Parts: sequence; C-alpha cells; structure tokens
Amino acid sequence: MTFPVTSRKNKEIPSLPSVSVVIPAYNAADSLARAVQSVLEQTCRPKEIVVVDDGSTDETAEVAKAFPQVHYIRQENAGVAAARNRGIREVSSEWLAFLDADDQWYPRRLEASFEVLMAKPELHWCGGVYHEIDLSRQIRVQGKNTRAEKLFREGLFFENFYQAAVTGVSFSTCAMTLRTETVREIGGFDESRKLGEDLKLWYEMADRHPQVGYVMEPMFQYLRRSNSLTKSQKDHSEKFFSHLLHDTVESYAEAAKIDCYRAQYFRKKTFACLKHAAKHRQKKIIQDLITQRKTWLPRPMRLGAYFFTFLC
Repeated sequence: MTFPVTSRKNKEIPSLPSVSVVIPAYNAADSLARAVQSVLEQTCRPKEIVVVDDGSTDETAEVAKAFPQVHYIRQENAGVAAARNRGIREVSSEWLAFLDADDQWYPRRLEASFEVLMAKPELHWCGGVYHEIDLSRQIRVQGKNTRAEKLFREGLFFENFYQAAVTGVSFSTCAMTLRTETVREIGGFDESRKLGEDLKLWYEMADRHPQVGYVMEPMFQYLRRSNSLTKSQKDHSEKFFSHLLHDTVESYAEAAKIDCYRAQYFRKKTFACLKHAAKHRQKKIIQDLITQRKTWLPRPMRLGAYFFTFLC
C-alpha cells in the first residue's frame, strides 16, 4: 500500500516542539528500512530517530546503520517494553513518538499530532486513528466511531480517556505522542509484561492526565501478519487482562465514586475476560474473576460463571 498523497515538503517548523522517534526492533531486517523511511518522509522532521535492537540475530543492525540519521542501540533480548524503555532513557526531546519496526507511518503522522498538541498545550499525550490491513489487503479504520465522535471536544481531544475507551476508541502505541518527562515520571512501560505493556502505561497516564488529544485522520498502517497469530494474541491478551485487573483494579475499588468512566471501563473489561474464559473453558481464570472481581460482576453472572466451572 502506498502512502496518502501529500503536497507538503519535508520541513522543520521553528515553533514545533522537539520530538524523538523510538523504534524497537527484533529480527526486523525485512521491514525496518520501510519503517525508518516512513519517518524520514514526515512532513515535519523529528529531532532524532532511535532504533533499539533487542538482540536481533538477523541483519537488523546493518539495515539500521545504513541510515545516517538513525541512532542505533543494541541490547540483549529483553522484550519490546524493555526496548522502548531503553529508547525513552536515551532521547533528549520534549516529546516521544513510537513506531514498531514492521509498521509504517503516513507522512502527516507527526504534523497532525502537533497540530492538536500545540492548539491545546495543557495536553500530555495524543493518539489517533490508524489503518489495519488484513491478509486479503482489506483496509479497516481503527479508532473511529460515531459514539466517539460525539465525545470529541473542539476537534482536538477527549475529555476523559476511559470514557473514550469504553466507546471503542483505540489508543495504539504507534499513534501515540507523549511528553517525555511524564513518561519518565511514570517509569515507562512495564517490562514484566509480554502483552499489554502499553495499556498499563495508558492507565497511568490517564490517572494523571485524563484529557487525551486525538487525530481523526489515519496516522499509520498496521499489517496483520496471520489469522492464527492474531487469534493467539487475542487469547493471550484476554489472559493478560485478567492478571492486569488483579494488579490494577484493586486501587479502583471506589472508582464509581471517583470516576464513573473508569469504573465503566474496567467493568466492561471484566465482562470481556469472563466471556472469553468461558468460551475457552479456562476454569482457573473464571474462578479468579469470580473471587477477585466479584464487586464488578452482577450476582446472576457470578452464579452462572460459578456453576459453569463445574462443567469445564
């Protein structure tokens, strides 16, 4: 797929805040050049591009070093969260933007983000719409829906991250632009998690700064690699979320009194985890959800899930 046509030249806007692009890469020799090139083709040029090689065994290093604009860093294999955190520690810009080595930005990705962030300078983060391309090359727009558009304020932001997320708004890492200082204060991505490390960071961001900027034009393209992989990731992500609930929701026991949108969000996630666990007969997860998240589940649902465990 080609990028959308743009008549703007690659440029630097004097008033544009500095931004660093962090690209984690693991055995990405076949896709990294496309990713880096999509950054170089931005209508607004970033201050630096940092590629963190997470212990690759292919030619990732050679591909990265072929670009003189890239600051290449290699580390022992530790996972994508650790690779992103290494980049966060290394950068010197006011803002951070992330790109996975097998994805591609559209040319206005950075410019569109800063149009929002500069128009509303109190924001600490900004996300946006993106394209998902399936195996048949069909394009789906992710992160945009009618319910969400009704919540959109001034064409720039959502008042509450959780309220937007409940409607189905996507906050994909490759579309996120965040204040470097804020991310460092939080501690970056949770390196103990193999999936969902981004969600944990978004929750931390939302607790501090509930307003989140958003770009309603597609910012990048994500190519789905295989249906089997997607299904496997779905299974793991639901299992992950049941554990994330255990770590996170305890602090939201009184969430309904503090932030009803946050309560709605985690209740919806709890329901989704229970439904997925029942479908796949994951008895242990069902039992954990019933005992640990009982305040988030209506009594009939708890009883039904309890009896279902006897049939697993």
